[in-house]
Amino acid sequence: TAVASADLAVTMSNGSRFVTSGAPTTYTITLSNPGPSGVARVRVLDELDPEFSNPSWTCTAQGGAVCAASGNGGPLDERVDLPLGASLTFLLTATVAPLPETPVSNLVSVTLPTPFNDPNLQNNVATDGPDVRGLFRNGFD
Repeated sequence: TAVASADLAVTMSNGSRFVTSGAPTTYTITLSNPGPSGVARVRVLDELDPEFSNPSWTCTAQGGAVCAASGNGGPLDERVDLPLGASLTFLLTATVAPLPETPVSNLVSVTLPTPFNDPNLQNNVATDGPDVRGLFRNGFD
């Protein structure tokens, strides 16, 4: 018997190479399914490093995708439905710890439920960073 397959892809970015210590940063996480099959119960997981606190997120679905509209607390661990050609976007906001002023990174992954097969696992994980963490003081960073 043939196993259904779907080539999920995830990207993530906060649009910056610098994050402000003690302030929120927002990551845009985009998940798509170019096919060849639609799939339900895809797991989206962003555990966030301990360098982040107070996470909250919203989700917008396109092309028949289904996701919860919002959530808070961590980690981002959601099951979503992605029909063929559908996509969705999470906006994940979390506060960056003020200290130490070391770079921070974030990682998100997507996992197909069994018995689906993903022919390209390379695009099932996305990272952002390391971003320099610091404070703006008197107009200088």
